[in-house]
Amino acid sequence: LEAGAGGVLFSMIRDADHAEEAMQWVKFKPRGNRGLFGANRDARYGLLHVKKYVAKANAESLVGMQIETEAALDDVEKIAQIPDLDLVFVGPYDLSQVLGVTGEVDHPLVWDAISKVSAACKASGVAWGVVPKDDDYAKRAMDLGCQMFLAGHDFAVIHSGIKATLQAYPSLFDTTSN
Repeated sequence: LEAGAGGVLFSMIRDADHAEEAMQWVKFKPRGNRGLFGANRDARYGLLHVKKYVAKANAESLVGMQIETEAALDDVEKIAQIPDLDLVFVGPYDLSQVLGVTGEVDHPLVWDAISKVSAACKASGVAWGVVPKDDDYAKRAMDLGCQMFLAGHDFAVIHSGIKATLQAYPSLFDTTSN
């Protein structure tokens, strides 16, 4: 945050207490326990008055919690109710692993978990997001109220470029050994 990031997305949150602890790291007093220097990039290198900087940072720093553990899933209703939480994010592959269906992100257990996250967020008025594996997955999540989609990852763009190069120059590459 001191370097100028607009927010933080915490991964592998264990439960509601852990989520509240993470929130404390982001927010200054009176909401949190973030250390204060006041001359970092996010404080305009000391040009922003400290009181204004603290108020602005507390109001504007986006805070998200990822639901990727069984305990976090069990506590998602409490997590979604944490004051100042902006986003709950679902890691479908992590959830598939902890639910015993590793890699099966379309498994009913995973969708039940996603539905539970959706319901908790709707009840608390908190946005939720997901990494959709494809357009159908995104549509299904959108139907459940998902508002943030992490689509078009950097590695997907790199893979597309590699595939296009392989197709454009097949004589230069042995494509039988994928």
